[in-house]
Amino acid sequence: MRNLLCLLLCGIFLNGCATLSKDDCLRGDWFAIGKADGKEGRRPDYVDLHAKACAEHRVRPDLTAYQRGRAEGLNLYCIPHNGFELGRKVETYEGICPANLQEEFLKAYVAGVEQAQRSLEEDINNHQRALRAKQSDLSYAKEDKKKGLEKEVSSLRSNLDSLQNKRHQTDNLLAEYSQYRGPSEGQKMFKYGLETAADVIMEKGVKGTLDSAGKLIEMVTGGSKKK
Repeated sequence: MRNLLCLLLCGIFLNGCATLSKDDCLRGDWFAIGKADGKEGRRPDYVDLHAKACAEHRVRPDLTAYQRGRAEGLNLYCIPHNGFELGRKVETYEGICPANLQEEFLKAYVAGVEQAQRSLEEDINNHQRALRAKQSDLSYAKEDKKKGLEKEVSSLRSNLDSLQNKRHQTDNLLAEYSQYRGPSEGQKMFKYGLETAADVIMEKGVKGTLDSAGKLIEMVTGGSKKK
């Protein structure tokens, strides 16, 4: 999303945001330029902005060198840490990572979105409580205090709307990349219970242990249902 916005804005205001200087264009190190763009996670069509910036100096990009550099840069960008940070900021993943790196990148991306969602839920609850408190204050306020309280209520409502919209974004992203989500805590407990029961049976033999193993599984599955 950030890269797309930059492309749109620079397309409109090209003179104010040239992506390369005259020296960059004349130097013509397109491998290094591509590598820098890949390392920043920029879209493949970002090179179009470079072409426009250098056209004024009668320089054309070496697309072959640029693409080789960009591929090398993407190897540095498409790591789990960057995926997590992208998700934590609730930014859109634009499908730029190579196939051999994308799965781990997206697993981390989803984990980042999940963390952002938890944080947003907490912020939403805090804003809702603050809004109710201010609305209560407003209902009992004297005339000389109402104007200030009304501004505070309006600000809280605006912030709450923004938080809820962003929370909705996390829902959409998690639905889109659901195949990359890890198991829930309940699923982890269930798996742990089954593995523990199997270990008990293997250690002590089947006879005399099925009841205890069954109780363990029942306890874990019962706990998962309560959640």
